[in-house]
Amino acid sequence: MANTTTLSESLPMRKSIYALSPSSPVPDSRIHELAHDIILHCPSSFNVQSARIVLLLGAEHQKLWKEVIPAGMRKHLGDEKYEAENWQGKLDGYATGYGSALFYDAPEAWDELWARVGEKMAGLVRGFESEWADHTSGMHQFALWSALEAEGLGANLQHYTWLPQISEAWGVKKEWKMRAQLVFGKPEGGRRQERTYKPVDGERLIVHQS
Repeated sequence: MANTTTLSESLPMRKSIYALSPSSPVPDSRIHELAHDIILHCPSSFNVQSARIVLLLGAEHQKLWKEVIPAGMRKHLGDEKYEAENWQGKLDGYATGYGSALFYDAPEAWDELWARVGEKMAGLVRGFESEWADHTSGMHQFALWSALEAEGLGANLQHYTWLPQISEAWGVKKEWKMRAQLVFGKPEGGRRQERTYKPVDGERLIVHQS
């Protein structure tokens, strides 16, 4: 049965949760459905549809955080610094979850866009694709995070985007640019710590009306 939580109800629910268990209150098919619908319906500049999501569930998620990223970080930092800064302990914390969503941007989608809009328009807007890709990827990340929260899953967002070993391990195209990893699982213990808020009206929200 589909969740009926509204967007306005899901917004305050979405918070970073790090104490996760390797289980899910919903079947894998539901997680797949959520990711599918988000890829299908999230907006993008000129409808370029360049966002990509790679879902790693169960053992594949464990492989990411127990094998692939540790190996990449050891190579990046060196064994001595890796051990001294206790990176293994930190990465083991993410491995306790149930799944990870890897967010990418596909450059070939932008090439298709330039061909579609014509050289005159492409000449005006080419060069903004990295910024616009960040915009649409952020929307995809937020949408999936909120959707998972509404289904009873907790999540946190990570940015190990400089490690080529991640894409290599799952045969992702070398050209695709990684934007983030969303770690998720069933929350353990209390749901979450309460968040504090800076003032909104007049500082972070400015309204002009006549």
